This record gives sequence, C-alpha cells and structure tokens, in this order.
Amino acid sequence: MKSSYQSRALKTWELLVPYLKNCRTVERYEQAVEKFNEEHRNYNIQVKHGATRVCFICADYVIKKDYGNNQSEWGGCEDELSRYQDAQWEGYDYLLCPIEKIARNVYVMPRAKTESHYWSDKYLSRFNRKLTQDEREYIYNNIYDIHSNNVGLYKGRVVVIDYACG
Repeated sequence: MKSSYQSRALKTWELLVPYLKNCRTVERYEQAVEKFNEEHRNYNIQVKHGATRVCFICADYVIKKDYGNNQSEWGGCEDELSRYQDAQWEGYDYLLCPIEKIARNVYVMPRAKTESHYWSDKYLSRFNRKLTQDEREYIYNNIYDIHSNNVGLYKGRVVVIDYACG
C-alpha cells in the first residue's frame, strides 16, 4: 500500500534537513538541494521560491518553508495554513490546495499541475471563468496575490496554490 504524501514528505524533510542547515538565501537552498539530489539518486527535488518562502517540489507533494523577513508584508506558511483553516470554516476550502504542518515551521501541500510557461494564464482564466459571484468575492476579498503562477490544477479543478498573502 502506498504511504500518504504527508508521511513521504516528512521522511523527505528529515533527509533534507542536514543539507539545509546553513541556508539563508535561495541560492544556498538551490545548492543544498542539488547536492542532495546528487547523493540521493531516487529523488529529483526542484526548488522554487517567492518573496518569503522556499518550496521543495517533489513528485506528488511540495514542502514549503519560510525564509527571509518579509512574512509580515507577503505572508508566510502559518498565514497560509490559517487562511486554509478559515476557508474550511467558511466552506470555500475546495478553492484552495490543501496545506498542513508536518514539522516545526515546515508545511506540505499536494503537488498541483502548474503552467508550463511562466506567463501562461490558461489555468487562471479557467479559474476565474468557473467562479461563482460568491466564490469570486471570497477569493478576491481574502487573497491578495492571485496570478497565473499561484494557481494550479489539482484533482481536475483549478485551485489557488499560494494564498499566504491576504
């Protein structure tokens, strides 16, 4: 039986930690993951980042971790988790890719398919077309960083994958 993506993410995180000890910049995270991938041939982790968080993209999940000092301006992982919990309470969580905490300051989300080209807006256009007026108001009143790189395809529907800023 296949283990859950959450348990696989935690195991991956535990393997990654020694490589990330002195990382403070995106470049250091990228170098550390490159070394990790060289030494762990069955992994092919990619590193992506935003203003406040670094993401370790694995086959079917993404591990997120805050870095830098701009969380108060752009939001961090804990903000994203809170926003997801609020959406669950309000009944709009189906519009967001699920997130949960797996370790101290470390979060995991299932991997969503994202646009292959940076400036493509096919998923964002589809997302906006399918929103009801209530859903549109909820999303655009609670999440302030909706753009084509912050949405993705998950379980056949377009969802927001980065919703820390709100």
